[in-house]
Amino acid sequence: MPISGKSTLAKKFAENEAWHYIDLDTVIEREYGKSIPRIFDEDGEEVFRKFEAKMLRELAISPKTIIALGGGTPMYYDSMDYILQRGLVVYVDVPISALHERATALQLSNRPLLIHLETLNTLYNQRKSIYEQAHVQVRLQSSIDQMVLQLTQIIEQNKDILHS
Repeated sequence: MPISGKSTLAKKFAENEAWHYIDLDTVIEREYGKSIPRIFDEDGEEVFRKFEAKMLRELAISPKTIIALGGGTPMYYDSMDYILQRGLVVYVDVPISALHERATALQLSNRPLLIHLETLNTLYNQRKSIYEQAHVQVRLQSSIDQMVLQLTQIIEQNKDILHS
């Protein structure tokens, strides 16, 4: 889900384990030449989603690479099937109440709809069945360090998926 901590977790894991870190949103903004909110505003979600799927498929992924995807990435153009076939997919599962608290606290001017609890619930219900196809789920822990430790253990336990 948006603001679940996917990017923070992936970046911290990459730093701790000396892995290569890719944030798909950053790649998109660099390649498209616009911020994601601006792409949505000026070109529309459909254009963004097509470009997002294209960029996902063009990523040069080497071993020991962790990629932070946007919350909507798995939802479009069979992207969940694509990523499930190419690596270990981890779903960062954060309660809606925690997402709402984060959105409200951050006063997300570039994502004003996320401040509304109803919108978050609707989005979650639309995406849940796709997210749950991930190989594993990481539940919200009390600290990012605990989540990184959990992710490290999950990766160790699922080496077969990484090397297939």
